[in-house]
Amino acid sequence: MSDRNLKRRDKKGRILLTGEIQKSNGMYRYKYTDAYGRERYAYSWRLTASDIVPSGKKGCIIPLRVQEEKIRNDIRDHINADGSKITVIELVDKYYALNFAERQNTKDAHRFLANCIRNDEIAKLKITMIRRSDAISFVKRIRAKGYAYSTVLKLKRTLKASFELAIADDYLKKSF
Repeated sequence: MSDRNLKRRDKKGRILLTGEIQKSNGMYRYKYTDAYGRERYAYSWRLTASDIVPSGKKGCIIPLRVQEEKIRNDIRDHINADGSKITVIELVDKYYALNFAERQNTKDAHRFLANCIRNDEIAKLKITMIRRSDAISFVKRIRAKGYAYSTVLKLKRTLKASFELAIADDYLKKSF
């Protein structure tokens, strides 16, 4: 028996790497284990960038091998896979939940600042999708709404501390 017959292949005859399979409907799946020991899966209709998405199929358009590379880099850098699902307001709420505010005035101030963020479009964005320009436009929108300069500074500090928490918890990569 030749070595060619022992390797797993897809319907086009290409060799499938460790963790890759092609399902009966033609979709590719990559199976991996995250940092917590849980099995996770990545799906795509395309194995490589040169493949085309089958007609009538939507979603999962990023090639599987590209997804695998990103997953391997995140695992190597100890990035938590759940971090891509957290929104900005969930991160801010988590940050305030970890704060040891004892006085009612401090809790009220935290609630006010969280509501300022919650009422802006930035609150619904995933933390992995936020860019520096998004933060700058957020500050401009808050200033345009008529909030005081001190409130804007507190909001900036809150967001900065929240994102530092995300980096410390390995939800985001530290990049300067």
